[in-house]
Amino acid sequence: RGSSAVAINCPPQGQIPAVAMWVKALLLSLSIWESQTAPSAADLQRASTKKPRTAYRGSDQTQLSKVLNRHLLRTERQARPCLDWSPRELQDFMATVLDQRSDEFQEIYFDRKDRRKLLAKTTHEHRKHWDSLNKAVENHPHLLEPQRESHCRQAVMWWTHHLAEEKRTVLRARNVTVPMLPEGPKRRCGRGEGEEEARVCVGINEANSCDWCHSTQADHDAGKPGTSPPNALDPKFNGPDDGNPKGWDRKRRCDQDQHPRCGLCEGIGGKAWSDLNEDIDMTP
Repeated sequence: RGSSAVAINCPPQGQIPAVAMWVKALLLSLSIWESQTAPSAADLQRASTKKPRTAYRGSDQTQLSKVLNRHLLRTERQARPCLDWSPRELQDFMATVLDQRSDEFQEIYFDRKDRRKLLAKTTHEHRKHWDSLNKAVENHPHLLEPQRESHCRQAVMWWTHHLAEEKRTVLRARNVTVPMLPEGPKRRCGRGEGEEEARVCVGINEANSCDWCHSTQADHDAGKPGTSPPNALDPKFNGPDDGNPKGWDRKRRCDQDQHPRCGLCEGIGGKAWSDLNEDIDMTP
């Protein structure tokens, strides 16, 4: 009582050098890990740059995904197509990224109102959100594919924009597999099955935003009708400017140059979860 004894079993004499080398290697790896926690100047410069270079952009969602996947495969030996992942596997991958992320990046994104910023502060908060999402998708199985593809886009963005390059190097040494982007247009999310489905689709679509920065907006630059806002004061314009291809009523959509002019309760919008006219919770 009041004291303790520790028994140390020393290895045979011939094994001491091997043990010493193992301990030295362990300490070296730990010191390397610690030295890699701070992002480099190049990492910080990239985080501060909002607009991607032309080589990292595509004309639409499909093309930009193919472009970014080619870049991904140049650096990642362990990469798997999006379809080969389950949503829970993708969540585990993203949790790994979150645990190693650089706070300096989040500060830059938050200060600049950059869409790359994380919406939750901790891995626990993200896990809680994912658990709620998984339960809702179990009730609405048709949301599984939109969830998977949204997770893939978010996972690739986090891997690219929330880890310092040296952190990625360490994770590669641990044979961490990286998901690829789905190479197709965004899937429609929801079919009007109530508030739970609508809430899930809001979260899914929020993460589906690669095209905000990585699309070249080629249709806009080519002057394709409906891709640029018209001069509403020019009499020659009479909206809807793209012909209203989704068939929305004037309450959901009323363009500023539309005739007759929009009334007070027209074009008010709301929370939409698909392109169907009725799939929207109108603003009160």
